[in-house]
Amino acid sequence: MTPAEFQKITDVSRETIAKLAAYEALIFRWQKKINLVSRASLDQIWQRHFLDCWQMIHHIRPTDHRLADLGSGNGMPGIIFALCTDLEVILIESDRRKAVFLNEAVRVLGLQVKIAPRRIENLPPLGVDIITARALAPLNQLLDYAHTHINKNGICIFAKGRQLQTEIKNAKKQWRLTSESFNSKTDPDGGILVVRDFSHVGTRYSASSPAMPPNRHC
Repeated sequence: MTPAEFQKITDVSRETIAKLAAYEALIFRWQKKINLVSRASLDQIWQRHFLDCWQMIHHIRPTDHRLADLGSGNGMPGIIFALCTDLEVILIESDRRKAVFLNEAVRVLGLQVKIAPRRIENLPPLGVDIITARALAPLNQLLDYAHTHINKNGICIFAKGRQLQTEIKNAKKQWRLTSESFNSKTDPDGGILVVRDFSHVGTRYSASSPAMPPNRHC
């Protein structure tokens, strides 16, 4: 996929395309030092990574304001959200080298994004409206991370692979949850999981409003 093809599908602005191109160049440069994306997907970054993250944006709601991206690593999907929405974004990454990369990406792209270079479980509660994660951990673990940092009306948006249904089944052994899964537009074996309500050990978090197309545009 070329930048022009990406723009045609997403209808993002030329400015956003330019920033994504700068982000791509930065990833290629840093990939020589640290492993940010798989080698197999490096040459397909616009589809395998940028478009894959962009599709997650459609599940945010007009009332959402703050987002925390767990285990940001290469910055996705958090940086894509920061480029394409007006959400306040927090990137959480405990790996020192990857946190340095994220700082450089935020600087180069001119983003107002906060970076938390700490382990997720060691952060004080963030009280965000959205929790995102991509290729980080099984759903059980993600919900354990999320329940500390999400507000009572918040939602989780997770990009998942072919084990999505198995992960949901396993998570329900420990969590009461209301969720909806959507087929991925970039991976026939993958999906986007939106968790609107979940509880564990007597504590309940609810986001009863249905996911709606965002009122924000790139």
